[in-house]
Amino acid sequence: MSNRVTNHKKPIRTPYIWESQHSKIKTMRNPIFTFGFILISTFLFAQNRLNFDGYQDHVLLNGTDFAPPWTAEVLVHKNAVGAYSHLLTSTNGTSGFRLEQYINNNRVGITSAGIADWSFNYQLPVGEWVHLAFTCDGQSMKLYVNGVQTGGVINGTIPFPMGMIGLNTTGAGALNSKIDELRIWNTALPQTSISEYMLTEIPADHPQYDNLVNYYQFDEKNIQIHITLINIHHQI
Repeated sequence: MSNRVTNHKKPIRTPYIWESQHSKIKTMRNPIFTFGFILISTFLFAQNRLNFDGYQDHVLLNGTDFAPPWTAEVLVHKNAVGAYSHLLTSTNGTSGFRLEQYINNNRVGITSAGIADWSFNYQLPVGEWVHLAFTCDGQSMKLYVNGVQTGGVINGTIPFPMGMIGLNTTGAGALNSKIDELRIWNTALPQTSISEYMLTEIPADHPQYDNLVNYYQFDEKNIQIHITLINIHHQI
């Protein structure tokens, strides 16, 4: 019932769990996880990306936030304009990266809970694939769009958010976008590395390869599920 996330780096073991509110399906990717719910027979089609429909679809990363420096890279295809939407959310449930900053701002931004809702001077287009990179060197945060620094500099920092993708813990900020090739680094990548590798898989000779913490390609194979779990805890 589990389907391993394709990656190219041995230390990358963080599981993620895809939860769809419409289909009521929990799909486990590379975890050992204890759960209790009802799941009827279904077929999960192959995919080369994750598509969030703006109705509380989300991914649980179940990771641990970590201090700067860091970089997040991701390919994003915005499906529609929303009030605000979470890309990556901290384990505190609110901080993180937003494709649309709170509220009706529509600019890409970063939030530090209880401190600030920062915005870059950039709005994602609807219906186009765009490569985004968020970087933090421990003093400031930058946004790169298709390899080019864009929208100014945020003079502040947050720990890298490793809680979930696509939502906050109150159920707000539902993401309405497709995403692919999520890469998490424990260094602030230079512009040269971002632009050179943004549309390719990360090879072992990448200059910052040793700083690649997690690499989610979201290339899942077709899997058939025929199980029913009712009010039990079962370890897979």
